[in-house]
Amino acid sequence: MELSYNNVVDKLNLIFFNIDNKIKQDVEDAYHIKTRNNKLTYKDVLLHKFNYSIPNTTKEAMTSSFNFKNDTTIDRTSFDYRDNQIPLSSYMFVYRQITSLYKQINNIDIKKEIILATDGTFNNINSENKKDKLETALNMCYYDVTNDIPIELTIEGHKTKNNELAILKKYIQTKTIPFNSILVLDRAYCSYDFINYLMTTNYKFIIRFRNNCKNFNLIKENKKIRILKYCDVFETILPFNKYEDYV
Repeated sequence: MELSYNNVVDKLNLIFFNIDNKIKQDVEDAYHIKTRNNKLTYKDVLLHKFNYSIPNTTKEAMTSSFNFKNDTTIDRTSFDYRDNQIPLSSYMFVYRQITSLYKQINNIDIKKEIILATDGTFNNINSENKKDKLETALNMCYYDVTNDIPIELTIEGHKTKNNELAILKKYIQTKTIPFNSILVLDRAYCSYDFINYLMTTNYKFIIRFRNNCKNFNLIKENKKIRILKYCDVFETILPFNKYEDYV
């Protein structure tokens, strides 16, 4: 009964109850400015943004509905202007509160090992805004596959775009990821030193190796590591008794 429908709704409402003051403080801390009361509150803008994620929803329709309910004549661009003021720290606060409630509802033990999928992707930022210069930034995503929760998305910037492995190692060192968790990684994280680090720190792993790795026999000789070699049975006629050669 502690987590009945009504209680969950009450807990969600508590997260947003004082959110306007929280965002105001975050704005002042981030931009060193004094905020003032406005007919359009930060809470309104935050909920407006969440509602916009609903399929087939338009900003014009939401703004019209908001004005009708509140007897106001606020323009759509006012939502955009106020939205741009909300710093990342405000969203992180809401995210942590909601994921904490989610874990409570699903009886998730935060100390229990998880399957952690990690990968990096790139986007163009052009923050320096220099003509004929393309800036590509690295974004890193950390996903809890076991509990189906995105843990974190970080924007690393353009200076570290080729350092996925180093960034992951630093993330593991500074975040509380339960030991014995299984890291699922692609070929970008194929490194003997990194594998040695994971083994000495009691993390398990599934890493896709490159075909041209040097010193591969050193890995094969380690009894704690199991190697699976891909074999397409539709293209390769392989007797069953030969499959062990591929493991």
